[in-house]
Amino acid sequence: MATPTLNHRLAQRRIALLKKSGQQRNALQLQALQARQSLSVVDAGLRIAGHVKRHPLIIAGVVAAAVIVKPKKLFSWLNKGLVVWRVWQGIRPRTTSRDVQKNDQFTD
Repeated sequence: MATPTLNHRLAQRRIALLKKSGQQRNALQLQALQARQSLSVVDAGLRIAGHVKRHPLIIAGVVAAAVIVKPKKLFSWLNKGLVVWRVWQGIRPRTTSRDVQKNDQFTD
């Protein structure tokens, strides 16, 4: 008679452990997502820092423009430059892949 009671307790314990492990898995997924978002911000910062390091004249140009141009106009120009840069970033992969395809046609 002790066996069904033991089996019943073990089955209930198993259910409780499965429920707890599911909750822990969900909490871990949320923490991983938050960590991934934080790291993506860090990655973006590192990419910007690397770009600035490779192209120091950009910073020199911005500083010179800030000295020469009034700050209101400078922000307007920076905003326009950012828009142009984003458009270029969107167009560049398409043009690059087309150029590669054209070159591939001539190599066959």
